[in-house]
Amino acid sequence: MAQFDQTLNSMIDALGCSNKELAAACELSASALSRYRNGNRKPTSTGKTVARLAEGIASIAQRVGVTEYSDAATVQQRLLDSLSNKSRSLAFADKLNSLMNTLGLYNTKLAEYIGIDASYLSRIRAGYRYPAHVREFAMRCARYATLHADHSTQAPLAALLKAQNPALSLPSFNDTDAIEAAIVSWLTTDDNSRTAEQEDALGFLKSINDFDFGAFYENVHRESTSCSNLTDTHARDFLQHPHAELAYAVEDMRETYLQLYRIASLSPKSRELFICSGLPMDELLGDGAYYTRWTAALLDVLSSGVHVSLIHNLDRSYREIIRSLIVWLPLYATGMVTPYYLEGVHDRIFRRAHFVSNAAALYGECIGDDVSNGMHRLTTEPQSVRYYQRKAEIILDHAKPLMDVYTIKDVGCFEKKMAELSSTRGDDTSYLSSLPLFTMPPELLQRILERAGLDNSARARLRISAAAQRANVETFLSHSKKHDYIVGFDEASFAPDALRLQTERAFMEETVLCEPSEYAEHLEATRAFAHAHPNYSFSLIKRTSLNALQVSLRGSSCAIVAKAKGPALVLAIYHPRIAEIIGNLGTLVEDAG
Repeated sequence: MAQFDQTLNSMIDALGCSNKELAAACELSASALSRYRNGNRKPTSTGKTVARLAEGIASIAQRVGVTEYSDAATVQQRLLDSLSNKSRSLAFADKLNSLMNTLGLYNTKLAEYIGIDASYLSRIRAGYRYPAHVREFAMRCARYATLHADHSTQAPLAALLKAQNPALSLPSFNDTDAIEAAIVSWLTTDDNSRTAEQEDALGFLKSINDFDFGAFYENVHRESTSCSNLTDTHARDFLQHPHAELAYAVEDMRETYLQLYRIASLSPKSRELFICSGLPMDELLGDGAYYTRWTAALLDVLSSGVHVSLIHNLDRSYREIIRSLIVWLPLYATGMVTPYYLEGVHDRIFRRAHFVSNAAALYGECIGDDVSNGMHRLTTEPQSVRYYQRKAEIILDHAKPLMDVYTIKDVGCFEKKMAELSSTRGDDTSYLSSLPLFTMPPELLQRILERAGLDNSARARLRISAAAQRANVETFLSHSKKHDYIVGFDEASFAPDALRLQTERAFMEETVLCEPSEYAEHLEATRAFAHAHPNYSFSLIKRTSLNALQVSLRGSSCAIVAKAKGPALVLAIYHPRIAEIIGNLGTLVEDAG
């Protein structure tokens, strides 16, 4: 069962309403509703808040015609059911306590082995805390457990691990690595369901999977009014007569962003735009109409040749992080945005925004999530702009790359990065919607390309990409292991997408399909490759949730997401927290064959 925040957000998404609109309907403050949506706070099951939420949701559902949520009593019961659902911290605590009791492990000894304070471990065991890096924490617990398991505890431990999944086939207890992996999987999996973080990460990947930048761009420019004559007039006035303006109301604050972007588009001096914001995005972006204008204004900035350096604030709930990444996805696709992050804890009480180009600067602030009582200052005064530019330089000096975004114009840089990663140790797991290009014999690839009727340039690009992938994988397998989950094909049940040639890493948007006989030949070549390379293995599956993506996971240090169309795009994600969550998404695989 979903957690309260997931249930609430799914209802809001179905209604298509803004945070502000629902807050008004429920007679709650927008900041309080944001905290419920982000999972930072939960209402009590006995208070009036759940009833208010249900009545507000039902009233909007009746107005917009969403019958599923039009009955307040039904909505209230769903919200109450999600409140009674055991939190992930309690679920993890139950399992950890069961493991320690089964093996007779002492709190102080385990804490010392893990390298944490015994009181902190006690809070985790009581369900008051959830490990910040849960997989690493689980791995250390599992390693300690295997060190202290003996013949008398093997049967109870096996029963404990199999209680969640009776069909589980446990490895031999002599294989300590495999037992450790089984314990880690058991600790970090909530009754074979996805955690809230996994659901959010999968939502991010599905957004990439389904995204069509061409259609989005056309829609934004058809519906947007961001480039109205009024906006242009105001922006030109800022440029011709440098001055500063303050904004206090939320609607006025939103307009300052559009003004800043328009100034950056119009100014011949603008070549860089720096963005760093810790303000709550849901409140500022508001409804879909404003988001369309906001995106269109930024696209105008990028199309005028301005590059954006974006500092993502990752010191917030995982849901907020993922929502922020999804908001920025259309801008990543331009190849003109470089995302960064700052390590360490940020100030969550006094929250700030800092935007600056060569021509203008925007500073914003609020207390907590209360944007309605915040302030924004937009200025084109040269001294102020220089001050904020110096701040931006200092922040960028301390920032780390969140991800690299590669498009067709970055092929050389992408190949260089893949060659670099091939020499980095760490096992690799990939989820592929078709057989890998690196196992295809060159002569088979040549036959398919000739039959497909591609021009010489496209053929050459795909051959070069296949050869580079083959060389990189050979280097990688010389020191590390790789396992691929590959969507298979048969006429009875397997997905026809499996016949599609892997073109993502060649940044080719053309669809090239194999004949079934060519697929069979490629499959045999893949089996032969696995036989010749002991560090390589693969499994055929019936489908994945992500039929347009290839996802490669290098432990918890890097996740590479490649998309073939709309546009051809590769994201190499380096932030350990995001890469780890994507790396734990075993639920990418469905209906394993």
